[in-house]
This record gives sequence, structure tokens and C-alpha cells, in this order.
Amino acid sequence: MITNYRYRLPVAQKIKDAYEKKGLSQADIAKHLKCEIETIELIEGNEEVYSKEQVIELKNYLEIDEIILNREEKDRYHSNLEGWRDFINKGRLDDAIRIHDELNALHEINYLPFDADLVMLYDMFNVKFLMAKKEYEAAEKILKNAESEIKNAYPEIKYHYYYNMGSLYIFRKEYEKALKSYVAAYDIGFDDKNHYKHSIHYNLGLCYFHLGMYSHAIHCYEETERLYKSINFLEYGDLFLLYIDINLALSYLIMGKPKLAKKKIAACSPRIKAIRNKDLNKKAVSILGRICIAEKEYDRALDYFETANNFVEEGGVSHLEILYYKIFCLIMMNNPQAESEITYAKSIAQKNDWYLMLFTSLSHLLTLDNDSSVDYIENTTIPKLMKEYRYHSALEYYEVLENHFTINGNELKALKYKALSGDLYKKMAQGGEAHEKEISWPSFGYRYGSER
Repeated sequence: MITNYRYRLPVAQKIKDAYEKKGLSQADIAKHLKCEIETIELIEGNEEVYSKEQVIELKNYLEIDEIILNREEKDRYHSNLEGWRDFINKGRLDDAIRIHDELNALHEINYLPFDADLVMLYDMFNVKFLMAKKEYEAAEKILKNAESEIKNAYPEIKYHYYYNMGSLYIFRKEYEKALKSYVAAYDIGFDDKNHYKHSIHYNLGLCYFHLGMYSHAIHCYEETERLYKSINFLEYGDLFLLYIDINLALSYLIMGKPKLAKKKIAACSPRIKAIRNKDLNKKAVSILGRICIAEKEYDRALDYFETANNFVEEGGVSHLEILYYKIFCLIMMNNPQAESEITYAKSIAQKNDWYLMLFTSLSHLLTLDNDSSVDYIENTTIPKLMKEYRYHSALEYYEVLENHFTINGNELKALKYKALSGDLYKKMAQGGEAHEKEISWPSFGYRYGSER
């Protein structure tokens, strides 16, 4: 496949045209570069190439301000860029490096003033490459340099610019900014002929999910699944499809569709087990545990969370998350072990303020007869969960408070929390946040749960 991308920019020919216009000869160029004239002959015969340093030196010496590529040259170079991008998107970075450095010398476009649009497109793909290698600062620098020119760029470049900005914001967990960038990319309407439309829908889904707009997330994930299955996804691997399945299952569960969530996990579990991916195994088993919580089957939930622990490291965020739900189950079962588990959890979460707050909240569930504990959950736990768009977790606390006051005969307070729970669920279903008014989200005409 790599052999399809061996076309090089005609650097030697363009330099020859430039020096001949100035009345210079091969001998003059060889003298300036302090090399043999035979070397120039080999380069112009496509048997050798100018080095990066030589290209830059000749650019300055010949005062080259612009080099014109004809349509065929532009198209062939564009094809090279797409081949490079294809390997980047498939995670085949070794092949991407080989194409870039050894076969095509794609970087030459930066050393001579070729077509400005191709330079920008190269830069946008280079940003993808750098982010794939986790070199985020270098990627951000390129995007900042392009910011002033992006308004006048053609649609393909704009699409990749806004897509890359969204990816950078997701890395920083700035999901509102990421969402705006991805929507800007989507609205450009660029027809991605290389079948990567599924990726922007997936990233939109991630943003909506982390902003508590779960019904929108489901729309996006389902559209991602549909688009991904419309191409030969086996060429790209099953891993991405499994992550779509996992995210859909969790979103279904949060939106009160545990049967859909269970069905999705059941369908993908054999494939997850087969690839032995720890992250996916942990996610799948944890979701099964949370499904059991939704169905009040706390014993089974504990079994799943114990299994999930086998795929995580002690003290890490994933371990703390699993421990949180494990303790929640113990509290719901009135298991006396809950108190000692909370003490242990707090001891390993000392440097994590978020989970320290969550474990403190669990400790207050043990003492709900005290007004101070109810006050902590009402005025600390739930507001903090809401601020982080953890609406599904806030719902769990509303339900606990409702049940507590129902059991204790305080119907007025029980109704209060039931009403708050209903309002929050409606908010989740409608995605009714303030930023929703500022961002028009793509409509796919695709209802969640329609593929059953």
C-alpha cells in the first residue's frame, strides 16, 4: 500500500527553472553549494535529492518567493498527503513516519514557497500526526500560527483546522470549547472522501456526554456506529467499534434504558474478552455493575466491581471510580463493611479532591438522620456534581434522599426530592444547558434505541 504514495514534489526541476531564469548554470549552483557538478546532475536526474539545508540555501540564494505547481502536481501531492493522513488516522505511526520522511519527503513543502493551500493542508495533517504522538504543545503552536489565515482558507483546510482544535480541547477536557470547534467543522460541510465522517460524530458524542447532554450523545454515537459499519471497518480494526458500543451502553443506562445497555454489552462482550484490552474490559464490567445498581441487584453489582478491580491499578482514577460504586452498593445493602471501606478510600484519595468529596458524600449517606449530612449532600455534593455535568450521579443522590424521607414518613421532603429528580431527568433528556442555545447541534434524523 505504501508504494502508492511515492510521488515526490518536483523540487529539483523547480529549482532548475528558477536558476535558469537568472541565467545561472549547474556549475554555478554546484559552486554555491560547494559540491561537484556531477551531484547536481544526479539530483536533476532524480537519482539523488537536495538536502533540507541545500533547499533552504538555494531558496535564499535564488530569492525564490513563489513556486507554481500545475494541477497534476497539486493533485498528486494532495494524494500523498491523504495517504499520510490515512496511516495517521489508523494509528500506524511507523508507516506514517516512513511515508513522510523516506518515501515522499512531504516536508519539502515547508522549505520552498509552494502552493499556500497545500502548505496549510500539510500543517493540518502534521497537527494530527503530532497529537497522535502526544506532542500537544507543538501541535498547538501550528494551530496558533494558522489562526489568522484560516478565514480565507478553502473548506477542506477549515474542516481539519476546527477538527484539530476540537481534539486539542478534548485533550484538555475543555468540552464546551471542543464542542464548538467540532460543530464548526461539521457545519463547513466538507465531504471527507476517505470515510472519516464517523470520527467527528464520535467526538461530538464525547463532548455531549461530558456536558450532560446524553440524548444528543446517543444520537451521535448511533450515527457513528452506522457510518463506521458502512465502510470496511475491519480494515481499521474492531477496537473503535467496541468503544462506540461501550459509550452507547453507558449512555443508554444513564438515560434510563438498562435493557438496551445490557443488550449492547452482551453483544460486544465476547469481542472485548477476545482482544484482552484492560480498559475495555474494565469499562464493560463496570457498566454491568451499574446496570445491576439500576435494577437494585447490589450483590451482583459487587461481583462485577470486584472483577473490574482486576483490570486497574490501586489508587488510580479507575480504581477510585470502582471503589466509589462498590461502597455505594454496600451502603444500599446496609452492610457494616461500608464504613471501613470509606476510611480506606479516603486514605488513598488524599491527593484527589474530587474523589475525596465523593467518598465524604458516601460517609454522609450513613448518617442521613443528621440534618448536617442531608445539608452536605444538598449543598455540596449535588451542586458539585451538577457543575461537572454528572447529572446521573446527582440523580442517584436525589433517589436516596427521596427513599430516606419516604421510609421516615416525611412525605413533603420525599416529594421535594422526587420533583427535583424529575426536573433533572428532563434536563438530561432535553440537553437543556445554557450553552445549548449558542451551539446548534447536528440533526441526523436518527432516534436513539432505533437499532434493536
